[in-house]
Amino acid sequence: MAGRAGDWAALDEPGDPITTQPAKVLELAAYYRDMAESMETTAATLEKVGSGDESVGKGEAVDAVRKRAKDVAGSLKQMTGRYRSAGEALTGFAAAVGDESDRSAGTVMGTSWQALQDAIDAKGDLGSDQGLADPVADAKAGGKEPTPEDTADSQKRADRISGAEGAVAAAKRKLQDARDQLSAAGRTAASTMRDGWHDGLHDSGWYKFIHMLIKILTIIGIVLAVFAFLIPGLGIGAILGAISAGMTLIAQAATFAMGEGNVFDLVMAVVGVLTLGLGTAITKVTSTAVSNGIKATKGAMTTKFDKALGTAKAEVTARKADLEAVKTSLTAARARKAAATTAAGRNAGRREIVTLRNERDTLAQVLHGAKRNLERTKVESIGTKADFAAKFSDNPNWWNVAKIHKVVANDAKLVKKQFWTEVGTRGGLKDWGERLGGVDFQFTRDRLSDFEKLNRLRSGVTAAPWYHAGANGFMSAWGKGNAIAGLVIGPIGIGADQERPWTEWVAEHKHPVTDLPTVPAAQR
Repeated sequence: MAGRAGDWAALDEPGDPITTQPAKVLELAAYYRDMAESMETTAATLEKVGSGDESVGKGEAVDAVRKRAKDVAGSLKQMTGRYRSAGEALTGFAAAVGDESDRSAGTVMGTSWQALQDAIDAKGDLGSDQGLADPVADAKAGGKEPTPEDTADSQKRADRISGAEGAVAAAKRKLQDARDQLSAAGRTAASTMRDGWHDGLHDSGWYKFIHMLIKILTIIGIVLAVFAFLIPGLGIGAILGAISAGMTLIAQAATFAMGEGNVFDLVMAVVGVLTLGLGTAITKVTSTAVSNGIKATKGAMTTKFDKALGTAKAEVTARKADLEAVKTSLTAARARKAAATTAAGRNAGRREIVTLRNERDTLAQVLHGAKRNLERTKVESIGTKADFAAKFSDNPNWWNVAKIHKVVANDAKLVKKQFWTEVGTRGGLKDWGERLGGVDFQFTRDRLSDFEKLNRLRSGVTAAPWYHAGANGFMSAWGKGNAIAGLVIGPIGIGADQERPWTEWVAEHKHPVTDLPTVPAAQR
């Protein structure tokens, strides 16, 4: 249903607020009525088989199933009432909702449409009245004293505006009445369907197993919720959470199929698995980028420092050679001066010696600088690599079962780090906050990118897209908020914690009451 066309903004609604699809509900009602009729026909046939009527078959095979056929026929007869009551409930629900073409009060569709027309008329009147000049305001603006007639006309205008505003408010209340009518019809339908299950059929072992499983999963959920706040980011916790989410979906689907579940819990279980999948996908993309970035950065550091060390060593070697050459020239110059037989020759020798001595001293200083540069490059290489190793490690993802031992080892380091080595420190609190928010991988990728830029490493590492951190942060907040809400709203169902003051209200409103009324599809 695309929604009824109309100026729903008059009711401050973005579109048709009644999204129920009566035609779909009627289709579902017909389906359950047909199911009831089919079950009645099947039960009648099985009853004949069980009573020994050979018109429906004979032979050893038929004789072997007669007793079982009679028992199944009885159960089918009882179950027929469930499906028939579901069809009646849905038919009544659809009648209360009405048709999209309804224009008069009495149905949800009709009442909501009247609310819309009332609002449109009231908004039109309000706009017209507000568009009229206020005699009192005009008189004062013109520097005149308002006359009694001005005051009376101004009051009439204000009364009309107030009346139009009241009419708009009344239209909104009428829309709320339609919504309340829809909820009431849904609750009635749900109650009728639940009553149809009081037919004397007993719970099977499967049914009891499912309920026991839900209790176990509830306990696991409580433990995981505690750890999610105290020590977020544990790989083992993520593994157990993933298993728990999958088992919860299976359990909720099973209880829904058996008629005790509700759309809300089933949808929440589906959302839990979907958010887990989406979060895993984003984390996988980010962790792959981090892993590749770590390898690329290590390679870039090796390339950069190998090149820098090679250049520095070559510079030292070259300057040593230059110095030795000048020393050799200086020795030769001294020999020439000593061998000179004229004053001019000796003077020329002195000048050459002075020049070579200055060149020797200059080259000695250059060589000293080259050696210091080589040492700085070595220190920078060692320090940068050590800093990198301390900040970044290529940890396996929690779903990498082949490296579970590494996941456990990392968890142990994380616990030690949080409760011992970095407890109470600014860095420890920052790290805890990132893990609590579910954005630690994204922030690690950002820091890796910053490290690459700061050290001028051309490794190609890029920061995480903002929407990755946004999505993971939202899903982390959603998961933890849902866990807290679940513990506050719903009783655990263990020991004395079976009911809370609001349990009945929550159960009533969680049952499918609007767009997707459902009834059981399998025998307990």
